Amino acid sequence: MGEESNQVKWIGIRPVTEQCVFQAEPGPWAATRAGVTRTQICLSLALTNTSGTIYTVTAGKTFYLTSAFLSMYGGAASDSVIAVDNAADVQQFILIGLYGNTNLAVTGAMAFPMPIVIPAGWKLRLRQNVGYGWGTIQGWEE
Repeated sequence: MGEESNQVKWIGIRPVTEQCVFQAEPGPWAATRAGVTRTQICLSLALTNTSGTIYTVTAGKTFYLTSAFLSMYGGAASDSVIAVDNAADVQQFILIGLYGNTNLAVTGAMAFPMPIVIPAGWKLRLRQNVGYGWGTIQGWEE
């Protein structure tokens, strides 16, 4: 796109030089970047009145978490969390927690522009004590 002399025709920002919309360098989801093989991970788990593992980081790999989503429908004194446990199944921290005391539906989401680094053998777990919970995680492993 070259220079446009008639400024009246443009609404918003007027492009003055040619633009490229494609990345010249592989992005974070490239299968191989700088000689390192990456695997994109996007997994969900749904459960009722229990807990379960959404994902366990592969031995010898590191997981880079970029986003998490949690939805719950619960009854009285319900709570739902996506937590990170170490290899010994000890909770290290909670990524998202939803809490309620009546019949309700609640959702929460978080994005991590600087990914959360999770070591090999650690687990991303969904815990739902009353009602129904659904958790989703996304990131890559290398």
